[in-house]
Amino acid sequence: MGIALTAYRQGEKRVNSAPFPFDDDPIRLHMPYRCPLCRLPLHPLSAGWGCQSGHRFDCAREGYVHLLPPNRKHSKAPGDEKGMVQARRRFLEAGHYQPLANHLKQQSAHLAPSRLLDIGCGEGYFTAALAEASPATESYGVDISKNAVQKAAKRYPKIRFCVASNHDLPFEDHAFDLIVRTYAPSSDAELARLVSPDGQLIIVTPGPHHLRELRERIYQQVNDHDETSSAPTGFMLIDSQRIEHHIAPSGAEALDLLTMTPFGWHASIELKNALANEAQVPLSTDFIIQRYQLQR
Repeated sequence: MGIALTAYRQGEKRVNSAPFPFDDDPIRLHMPYRCPLCRLPLHPLSAGWGCQSGHRFDCAREGYVHLLPPNRKHSKAPGDEKGMVQARRRFLEAGHYQPLANHLKQQSAHLAPSRLLDIGCGEGYFTAALAEASPATESYGVDISKNAVQKAAKRYPKIRFCVASNHDLPFEDHAFDLIVRTYAPSSDAELARLVSPDGQLIIVTPGPHHLRELRERIYQQVNDHDETSSAPTGFMLIDSQRIEHHIAPSGAEALDLLTMTPFGWHASIELKNALANEAQVPLSTDFIIQRYQLQR
């Protein structure tokens, strides 16, 4: 089958007037991508994805697909920039958030979804933990940061990653048995659209004491994070757990923590220099993990 395709690559629009055949790869045929422009299903091509309307999206050499159209980016490079992504990878791979990763792995292993989605996946650390716990699961990660998705796709080639907006996710309706969202904002309507009728949603938010010691060194007045949250529209809460533990990153690791969070925008040069010279920086971590299902 051949169609004329409008191709999008690196923020530029170009037209390919020659017929471009759909690929019949049996694995890619069942991937639930949909066109972010016309909402029709995306079909695999030899070098990307295309829909019946003629929109084409190329796969990057790292293996991810860019499904954020240029006219919806709102900035030249939305999401985390390279320095933030690199700092996040270094900090997470040092194991400081391993208790949270272990909890998510347990949830994934218990639920054993046929297909899962990690929203706001970043460089893929938690996505990989979820996928490792359930090897038979078809795992997907999405983030608006091209820098983050590039690193994720290169490190974890068995996971399907894409660049897209969390508020307009390029997937077919009810495609996922498990959706995980760690800190990232998203649309309630999109969550309800994407989860399968019997699927579940896990949302991770900071607990009241999360990184309080660091926040006290940045802000004059520090308030505990609000541990109360309402269920996303259309969902009901079925389980809520809290994980607290203490960490003692090195000064360099604490600087990475600053860099990968919004705290870094408010930290003074004096604080950054002080942290760099500290052997250890004792901190409290506090996570709230809530599990939801669709209202019946």
